Amino acid sequence: MESGGTHRAESTGSGLDLVAGLRVLRDLRAIALAALVATLTTVVQVLVLWTMLRAYRIDLTVLHAAAVLAIISIGILLPNAPGNVGPW
Repeated sequence: MESGGTHRAESTGSGLDLVAGLRVLRDLRAIALAALVATLTTVVQVLVLWTMLRAYRIDLTVLHAAAVLAIISIGILLPNAPGNVGPW
């Protein structure tokens, strides 16, 4: 691990080695931080959607806003696969 808490995958000469890149998964602190950031990002997205619904005078609960976000996410999932090239 380098200073500052960053990880670097070691090169095998032909690019980055997948196994070396996956060694980061041994760091429970990095996994916990990534999970926390992902959870906070989702919570912020739900709150933004809920605020937008309230601005349009659509009175739904935060749980309903989370369901709407899940439906939207599933709806855009299929056209974007693989590699986000679907809409183009």
